[in-house]
Amino acid sequence: MVAPAPDTAPAPAGPRASCRSSAPASHPPLSHPGPTVEIDGRSFALAWQGVGAEVQTVIVGLDERGALVTTPIPIAYADPVALGGDANGLVLFSVAQRGAGTLLQVELGPDGALRPGTPRSLPDIAWGWPGAIGVAGGQAIVEHSLASPDRSISRTALYTIDLATARVTRTSDSGRRKQVHCHAGACTIVEVAASTTDAPARAGIVRGAAHRELELTSACPNFYPLIHDDALLLVAPGAPWRAVEVTAKAPFLRELAIDPSLAGEAGCHSLLHVFPSATRPGLVADEAGARTLLRWDPASSSFGSPESLPAPVGPRSLRASHPDGVIEVGWTGGHGMIHTPTDSQGRRRYFKQWHFDGGQIALLRHEAGGWTSVDPTPLALGPSEGTFHDGYTPVVLRHGLHAGVLLAPDGGGDEAWFQPYLAPCP
Repeated sequence: MVAPAPDTAPAPAGPRASCRSSAPASHPPLSHPGPTVEIDGRSFALAWQGVGAEVQTVIVGLDERGALVTTPIPIAYADPVALGGDANGLVLFSVAQRGAGTLLQVELGPDGALRPGTPRSLPDIAWGWPGAIGVAGGQAIVEHSLASPDRSISRTALYTIDLATARVTRTSDSGRRKQVHCHAGACTIVEVAASTTDAPARAGIVRGAAHRELELTSACPNFYPLIHDDALLLVAPGAPWRAVEVTAKAPFLRELAIDPSLAGEAGCHSLLHVFPSATRPGLVADEAGARTLLRWDPASSSFGSPESLPAPVGPRSLRASHPDGVIEVGWTGGHGMIHTPTDSQGRRRYFKQWHFDGGQIALLRHEAGGWTSVDPTPLALGPSEGTFHDGYTPVVLRHGLHAGVLLAPDGGGDEAWFQPYLAPCP
């Protein structure tokens, strides 16, 4: 896509404050790990926890010593649920099958403990699948895919919920594809309308009373959120690329320059991933095994400054922010469907099969003018395979300088691992 250019931005990383953890891996009775939400340097995720013959929904996180902790919550484990939060705590939204919505708030106490409240009904929200929750200013905005009678998705709506009263105060259903990004005490709503002709797609970005309309020249118009200090950067690939800075002070929405070396991408660029660095945020572009960080450059107030990243460990990866750099987990694995031999009546039985071939954890740091991978550590789960679920997807959990990886199955009765990775240096 682009050739790496000389470094022009922030100072090199300072001395590390974290070191490899010496704590051993453990085997918590967890499965179905969900995506994480981060609050003030601490991350949380949803999971299912086995208790005897029962299953309960729990929030997983790390305590101040880096140990894994689980907090049971009063939500049925099989109900679709979404997790969000801000400095006041966590907000969960679930929907029972063919039922109405439920709101649950979980206080994050001064002592770091989670204290679930009482579930409250949201009868104005019908059956479907919540996608994400943005929380700010005493409100939650839920992206919700409404179900049709045949159990398919009929449309996507945004519901604004007043957390004090547990009432829906606004419903948005414009027919556009919607995203919600909440940061620094305010939420930004992005709506993208894909074009059905050769004309460009259109996107609307709204933050409070500020509004901006953009044209997106891409077969797959999409925005990627990047966080830098108190600003939210929304980046959309295309020909040309577009980037908008969202801030808490006027001008609230400001279009940014694009690095001239960044070539336009009018097609569907599926190999872009957010790089969650606190000092050098950007998008990771994977091409033929080589990786480039397309970085936000505050010195030139432009997006797309290219930097080379270390080669990937496996075809799948995820990253999480850390005070000492960016934690990256790379692995090889997947799942699919297989079937039994055809019986005498021409019937087959289909079931899921998964494989996990291994991977590693590493800390990516920008030092001496380039990126390096330090403290590479193999994942606790080695080559494995099985049936009847979708395999394993790592989840990175943080609490300050502590960090670890949860490897839990997406179903079945297979074993889970919690692998401590970083801890404060002695």
